[in-house]
Amino acid sequence: MSEFKVAEDLSLKGWSLISKNTFIAGVEVDLVFKKKSFLMVEVKTLRSSEEISFRLSFSQKKRLLFARQCLEDYQNQDVELLIAYVLSDKIIYVPIEGH
Repeated sequence: MSEFKVAEDLSLKGWSLISKNTFIAGVEVDLVFKKKSFLMVEVKTLRSSEEISFRLSFSQKKRLLFARQCLEDYQNQDVELLIAYVLSDKIIYVPIEGH
C-alpha cells in the first residue's frame, strides 16, 4: 500500500514508474522511476515521524548506495536515491547521500 502511495505521488510530479521491487546488482530496490534521469526509492512505512532516524540501517544504506552506483555506471548518468517515509497523512522524502 505504501509503495502505491509513493508511486502515485511521484507520478503526479512527472516521474514514470519503470520498475517495482526489482534487483539491481543483487540489491532489492522498492521503486525505480525515470524522468530525464533515474530515481531510486526505498519505501518505509511509519506510525510517527519520530521513527525516521531508526528506519534505515547502515547495511541497508550501503547496499542501496552500491545499487545506485551500479545503475549510474550502467546508464552513464546520475541517479537520485531517496527514502520515502510514508505516514498516514503524508510522505516525507529524504535523500540518501554517500558513496
